Amino acid sequence: MRILQVTQFFKPMWEAGGVVRVAYEISKHLKERGHEVTVYTTNRCSRPTNIETNKSIDVEGMKVYYFENLRKYFSLGTLKVIPYYLPFIARKQIKEFDIIHIHEHRTILAVIVHHYAKKIWNPICFAGSWFCIAIFCKTKIQEII
Repeated sequence: MRILQVTQFFKPMWEAGGVVRVAYEISKHLKERGHEVTVYTTNRCSRPTNIETNKSIDVEGMKVYYFENLRKYFSLGTLKVIPYYLPFIARKQIKEFDIIHIHEHRTILAVIVHHYAKKIWNPICFAGSWFCIAIFCKTKIQEII
């Protein structure tokens, strides 16, 4: 199964809290179970990471896109995470996924991915935990678990 994980932060941005750990652990587990996992995230971090952005890189067998954050070009603290290159990738790739798991639904990433997924009717899971996914996508999750 081809699964897309959408989260503002992913490994190695551990300082962002529990969402990073949950998204990483779920993705790693799914990969170990033989699923094809892709992650859309940003490069926002409190310290320099030198991670390549706006293209797919391999992280433990998962395809991870660390999208450049437009916020770094502005000194205004009011701007949130704005992955300006995500729409170009999402528009082309969104049809390839069987399930889309959006970890944080109040983000620009979620809005962009939802916009393109809605056009092609992909199953979308808005969830804060694995338990919520089982509720929203019960039929597909049974295949995974």
